[in-house]
Amino acid sequence: MVATDDEHRASATVTKALNQAVDGLPADLVMSATSLLREVAEHRDKAAFVQGIFAVLDEVLEEVGTDEYRQGQEWRSPYSTLLEFLEHPRVQARLRQDDPLAPARARGMRAQERLINAEGGSMTAARIADSLQISRQAVDKRRKTGKLIGVTLGRRGNLYPSWQIGLEGLEPVLHELRGYSPWAKLAFMLSPNNWLDGKTPLAALRQGRIGSTVNAARLYGEHAGV
Repeated sequence: MVATDDEHRASATVTKALNQAVDGLPADLVMSATSLLREVAEHRDKAAFVQGIFAVLDEVLEEVGTDEYRQGQEWRSPYSTLLEFLEHPRVQARLRQDDPLAPARARGMRAQERLINAEGGSMTAARIADSLQISRQAVDKRRKTGKLIGVTLGRRGNLYPSWQIGLEGLEPVLHELRGYSPWAKLAFMLSPNNWLDGKTPLAALRQGRIGSTVNAARLYGEHAGV
């Protein structure tokens, strides 16, 4: 199909706008934006969503000065950076205009990040397979049968808390929690538990208190009606 004069003019206008927008910007930022635009070009059904995100960013960043919102020098993962932005009071106020539950969702995302990064962080399926000296297929099978905790985080795929490696007594505890989601199991393992004298189930297992931890998991399920 031959492009019309109007299409040529529109393309030239877009090219000029892009060149002006990226002039002087860090290369990493330009590459990230290019990657996002390429994704939209390949999946045009995402265009409206991305356009909406850009509109919110443009509106909020215009109001928030660099002194008020500053990331600092330490490295943050892209996910953590996004959460920090979503937690900014002005961002939450803007999002609340369209969705009253948006701040609550952002808090939920932050809580999930804390869980997956606690006690040594997490591993990909490939890394935990190497650590356990089993295949990735075996790791996936253990996750599906409830013998390992693996949580899904978008394109990052399934992530596995690293503290599971060599943790004696984990499988019978997870068996008692079989009716729960992976995130709920993770929260149980890392939360202080009254049936364990205020210790987390993870700490109790590390101390060799397998029986009492299994019992705590059983009582937890019964209490919640699982």
